[in-house]
Amino acid sequence: MNGQSQAAENFVKRIFTFLDETDSQQLAPLVQWFQPAGCKIIVNASAFPQPAGFLETWQRCVVQTQHVLTGVDFHVIPGTGSAVCSVNGKVRFDESGRDKAGQDAAVPAPAGAGVGPTGPAGKHRPLWGPYFGLSLQLVVDERALGGDFNGVISSFNYTMVYRPEDSLMVV
Repeated sequence: MNGQSQAAENFVKRIFTFLDETDSQQLAPLVQWFQPAGCKIIVNASAFPQPAGFLETWQRCVVQTQHVLTGVDFHVIPGTGSAVCSVNGKVRFDESGRDKAGQDAAVPAPAGAGVGPTGPAGKHRPLWGPYFGLSLQLVVDERALGGDFNGVISSFNYTMVYRPEDSLMVV
């Protein structure tokens, strides 16, 4: 594997690591990876006008995830300073009924709730469902392949391409 291929794979793995993060403070730096103006973000045919809105929705509405990279194909577009990355992967969701903070995903905890198994201090163990297939299409600045991630993502298209029949999740 050459240096650019390894760099593209590491770049995508870092994106998946951010998306799998349960702490919103750890997810926040990903905002800086998106171009500040004109970035296109699409998740399952739903567009997001701003990267911060996408990441806020991801943190608030998506349960804990676990991404696995299965393939990266990238092509540098000569003369543009851009590269197109086509990513294949798998993702599975926590089907325990809890959100990323370990709270009941359907019923919000009352203010000042205790620290029992459903409270923030309680350790939550995910109940992983089966893997979904995903496709991630990225248009990135060529600088991303050199390790500079600030403002490099100009297009982010995340699509579920396979839903297992035995999953409790509806995506």
